[in-house]
Amino acid sequence: MAETAAAAGAVRIPAIEGDRVHVTVPDDILRKAEANATDVVLAVAIQLYADNRIDYTDALRMSNLPRVEFNRELVTRGIGIHLNPPARARRRAAG
Repeated sequence: MAETAAAAGAVRIPAIEGDRVHVTVPDDILRKAEANATDVVLAVAIQLYADNRIDYTDALRMSNLPRVEFNRELVTRGIGIHLNPPARARRRAAG
């Protein structure tokens, strides 16, 4: 069934291998977005950070960019740099 979805050009369900998740994005979508794999990973890292789903350190690590470049990307997108943990993590620790 996964082969049929992949053949139809659909994004397949991520495969978890060890400590990494692999996601397939069709080439035509990447071309339309004028993006590459690095751009997609950076976009996901920044969005998860902006949504307070991961903290700064994890977003930086996920982006695989030097700190200065990652900070520049945040500022370019109008996202503040805050080094405290996401709100959900603070609530879990408190309760």
